[in-house]
Amino acid sequence: MLSRASKQLTIKLSKWPLALKVHYRHSSGNEALDRSSASSQDVYENAIPLSSMPGPQGIPWLGKWLEYKINPSKVYRRDLVLRKFYKEYGYIVKETVAGRDIIHLFHPDHLKQIYETEGKYPMIPPLMEIVKLYRHTNDLAPGLGNSNGEEWYRLRKVVQHIMLRPLKSLDYLPLQNKVADDFVNKLESLISKNGEIPQFNRWMARWGIESAANNCFEMRMGYLEDEGAEIANQIIDGNSMIFDISVKLFFALPLYKLFPTPGIKKLFACEDFVNNLASTLLDNASKEYRKAMKDGTLTADRFLFLSYLLSKDVSHKDLLPVILSVLTDTLSTTVQTALFNLYTLASNPEAQEKAFEEAKQLLSPSGELMADA
Repeated sequence: MLSRASKQLTIKLSKWPLALKVHYRHSSGNEALDRSSASSQDVYENAIPLSSMPGPQGIPWLGKWLEYKINPSKVYRRDLVLRKFYKEYGYIVKETVAGRDIIHLFHPDHLKQIYETEGKYPMIPPLMEIVKLYRHTNDLAPGLGNSNGEEWYRLRKVVQHIMLRPLKSLDYLPLQNKVADDFVNKLESLISKNGEIPQFNRWMARWGIESAANNCFEMRMGYLEDEGAEIANQIIDGNSMIFDISVKLFFALPLYKLFPTPGIKKLFACEDFVNNLASTLLDNASKEYRKAMKDGTLTADRFLFLSYLLSKDVSHKDLLPVILSVLTDTLSTTVQTALFNLYTLASNPEAQEKAFEEAKQLLSPSGELMADA
């Protein structure tokens, strides 16, 4: 195997040069990486073909598909599979799954070099291929995560000011504080006799989408209350199902490209619900925004998110996937990170007490988080 041999390796990826030279040291078993000093063109001309890239061998075209089919646990514990790849094959590994070649890079210098050669318009696979298919089928904008080239750059240039600058988040602090206060007050009523909160992860998810919706529309959805529980749970379950089906289809034979399979029908139904809900909320908020503008009652601190994007002439078609990202991505980002942090603190009481004392010093007397903190 290459990770055990003394060999220099440069890989040719299709017609796109990956100008990397990797040296595998046999003596220690640890690979040392060296950047080639030759020009990209020279490296490309001397590179070995993609077919010679190290990696697991399987049935032609199918690759490791059958292995994932027989043992679905490998789909959900991808980390263990990738760790094994790295140990067996080294820093650069090719994996084939049902006709799809996947290149895994395990050294940060390789990743750095990829990013450095991307240019103004990086070309990346869609975040979820099935979601991109859904949006294409329904004539919807693909969104940032499913776009490339000039289309991606145009939309990213608009949203980066309001979504990628840390100081801009302070503008939404009052909205965040209100939802956080309501959530903490709600939790006090949910604690059981044994000191636990049943389905705490679901309550965290309801807090996440309530908070995100308040950012987007400056309207309370009631997702923390009984009247909003049904819709909140539909959003949470639908989002979870979309991820689950997308993962299964990624490692399956792409039959859904030939005819509508049961999995793709179920995913499209979930997407229909979430998209229709977001579209309705966006329409209602846009009407409120335009009414306030017409009446002269629109103040500088209202509709911050919506007014900025509408002022940049972002179409309703392009705006919808941005709203969807803010509304639902919290379930797989903010909520999961918060759950992990809370669990880790609870598992380490001394650290939790230290964090509590620190928070008391930073928060205002009323318990509100201010911008300077």
